[in-house]
Amino acid sequence: MKIKEFMKENGIEIDDVRWFLAEQKVYSILEKKDSVYELIDEISSKRLEAELFDMEERFVDELQDSFDRNFIDEADVREVFYRVNKSRFARQKNGFLNFQDNL
Repeated sequence: MKIKEFMKENGIEIDDVRWFLAEQKVYSILEKKDSVYELIDEISSKRLEAELFDMEERFVDELQDSFDRNFIDEADVREVFYRVNKSRFARQKNGFLNFQDNL
């Protein structure tokens, strides 16, 4: 199985993956609201920037690598993209699908 082919067959775009990962990162940041200095350190040390740079491409590549090494199977891949789709549907419901068109 090729992850990018699976994505294409299931109508999942890289932008959907980016949105999903951004959503996950926001939740992670919000969990740190009580440890402001930890968040400041993450930002000022550029760890956050490094984590966000090409995060969607790295995610897909890492998923492919995990699949190729038999660390995950097709059911695991489907579960990941079920969560991506769930995020995409919430995004559509809230009117953010074409938010760039509204700028």
